[in-house]
Amino acid sequence: MLIDVSKLDEEQRRRILRKVVEKLGLTQAAKQLGVGRSTLYRYV
Repeated sequence: MLIDVSKLDEEQRRRILRKVVEKLGLTQAAKQLGVGRSTLYRYV
């Protein structure tokens, strides 16, 4: 399922990122998203 993130507000985007980090862990989530761990941590 694809989500058009441009239609989501900032809080909804953070909620999705938190769920991804919860499921995969910070390191795996960052790898999958193509960002550094510290960057992902700041986003969440």
